[in-house]
Amino acid sequence: FERLTEFTEFQSTDYPGIKWLITQQGECYYFQKVLPSSRIEHRTILMFVVGDPKIKEMSNSVEVRREFPDIIYDSHDDRLLFRDLSRAKEIYKDLINLYREATDEEITDFLSSREDTTISISINKIGIRNRKEIARLADKINTLSSEATATLVTYIDAHLTEAGLHKGEDGKIIIATPKDLSSYLALLDQRFVLSEVYSERRKITAFTKA
Repeated sequence: FERLTEFTEFQSTDYPGIKWLITQQGECYYFQKVLPSSRIEHRTILMFVVGDPKIKEMSNSVEVRREFPDIIYDSHDDRLLFRDLSRAKEIYKDLINLYREATDEEITDFLSSREDTTISISINKIGIRNRKEIARLADKINTLSSEATATLVTYIDAHLTEAGLHKGEDGKIIIATPKDLSSYLALLDQRFVLSEVYSERRKITAFTKA
């Protein structure tokens, strides 16, 4: 937000280029998309001032809807609240990756690339959550170095029992149900951890990237 411009720095010539209004209140930033309907051009309004109503010509103005922000970003808790994904992703480009579902072709490519598994479930049995996880994980895994890939293989073997999975006689992990697939995807995302203080084995169910 270093490049935010104060209202006092705007010139009338800047008006056509205004796309978003951003205000800061405490540690929260409020975003409003400037739509054609919120632009005020060549409009006459009656202003009621105490004891002196006035007629004013307005142009090159934007209506600010304080009670209906499109996006709220809480910098303290690092949380994003929004009403419309299409608007939110204009500012946070990677946001769509949290919601995008993998296509059937992407699922086929992803599963066929996992040589450590034997998968017997059909694509039409793979639900929305697993489709989103595959879409999110595919890009991450493709960027791993050979050393990181080897580390991930070791991790999977170490936490296989915790995930409720097992290997067949051919040494491959058996994926026979959507639940098996969910557990396997959790392994690929390294969601099984050992707490340092309590020495308890836990599964991470939600996280945010630093």
